[in-house]
Amino acid sequence: MKNNVSKIKLDLTGDKPAEERELERTKKGSIPLMIIYPGNPDRPGVFLDGTVSPADAIKALKYAIKYS
Repeated sequence: MKNNVSKIKLDLTGDKPAEERELERTKKGSIPLMIIYPGNPDRPGVFLDGTVSPADAIKALKYAIKYS
């Protein structure tokens, strides 16, 4: 893990109740969905869904690094 950032893949193929609960927890309920969480658990994640521009992805990653 570099800069306290890690990748987690949520695969909803088949019967996976734990993954479905995680999707429900985000309150978004749709996929594809990307959430960039900083290392500091007191800070919220950045939700990116639909078409994500490179600028949006970089902004979210910078936020995660800043607050890790």
